[in-house]
Amino acid sequence: PRDPHIRPFAPQRDLEALANLVEVAFGEDLALTGSPMVRDLRQMALAGPLLQLARPLADFLQGFVWMEEGALVGNVSINQRAGAWVMANVAVLPEHRGRGIAGQLVDAAIAYVRRQGGRRILLQVRSDNTPAQMLYARRGFVRFDTWHELDLPSNTQPAVIGPLNPALRRVRCGDTKRLMALAAASVPAETQRHMPLNRARVSECLVRPHG
Repeated sequence: PRDPHIRPFAPQRDLEALANLVEVAFGEDLALTGSPMVRDLRQMALAGPLLQLARPLADFLQGFVWMEEGALVGNVSINQRAGAWVMANVAVLPEHRGRGIAGQLVDAAIAYVRRQGGRRILLQVRSDNTPAQMLYARRGFVRFDTWHELDLPSNTQPAVIGPLNPALRRVRCGDTKRLMALAAASVPAETQRHMPLNRARVSECLVRPHG
């Protein structure tokens, strides 16, 4: 049976509390990447009853929360994208950590996906977050790709200054096959197995020509 502290996420009443939780749990990372997530969550919370009309938003904010004496102290988001389920926003307030809350929220999300007939769950976790990686590994998650995020401030001078190499040109519609071949050769096979290459994105110029 599910822990009585866990219930489904309810956008109309939980958005403001989720914004506070995300700010506490991920504030430093969000500041580094310039993410407006907390601001957007608070703006959406102001919409109140209108949220029920925003179906895409409801799909994005599926998940479960952990409640303590009426207060939201933990969250996990789970939603479906391109044939796979994506888990995100696994967070617990600092004063409630170390009690297994995150693990139970993750278990609730996995059980939900299984009930929906899902066969794959993807998630992202920082490479230096060893406790989180161990939590996921104990539940059968395996690493299949590593992302590196780099930042170039607007006031930073480019490393190379000079004329462009004449071999460089803009992508053309006729490049689709070669671009797909390049992507297939450069993206690890394990990554492609979990996240297949999207030919439609490479072929975008065929349906929406650029000037």
